[in-house]
Amino acid sequence: MHAAHNYLIYSDSLMKKTMLLFLLPAMLAFVYIGVKQWKLSETYSVTFSSPDISGRFKTIKAEIAFDEKDLKGSFFNAQVDVNSLETGNPSMNSTATSEDMLDAKKFPNILFRSTTVEKKDTSYITRGILDMHGTKKEISIPFSFHGKIFTGTFTVACSAYGMKGAGKGASDTVKIRLSIPVTEK
Repeated sequence: MHAAHNYLIYSDSLMKKTMLLFLLPAMLAFVYIGVKQWKLSETYSVTFSSPDISGRFKTIKAEIAFDEKDLKGSFFNAQVDVNSLETGNPSMNSTATSEDMLDAKKFPNILFRSTTVEKKDTSYITRGILDMHGTKKEISIPFSFHGKIFTGTFTVACSAYGMKGAGKGASDTVKIRLSIPVTEK
């Protein structure tokens, strides 16, 4: 009887270890997969406009993790190549990327790293740090997500980022419009 009792205890312990062996990878896969990862489509559009200038940025890199059911795990990290600025006018391109404005030689990238993503009514807001022209400021970007396209609009005060040309013949406020089609990774 004693041997049978020990066998039952051993068998029960072996069964628990075997279940753990099979369940652990499944639990880790669930944790690892988490929030949906998205890849930029080549048809993205990041445009800017002010009373003085309008154009687009042609080169952007981004890491996007977004799930409407898991906003705490969602994030947006983007890098815009300042030298990819295109206004359609070479003289305006030079002015916008000059030392007095974006200073592309010294600050070749504009960076955004989100800190939160929240639902607001039928759309969303991501808050994060915009690093532009060597200055970091917290901003909020309202956006929508429909049909695998992120869209949003926000404004930037150039003087807040230390751009000397802002307000001296150039408008200080620039409106940024985003249209970012994505595919799931």
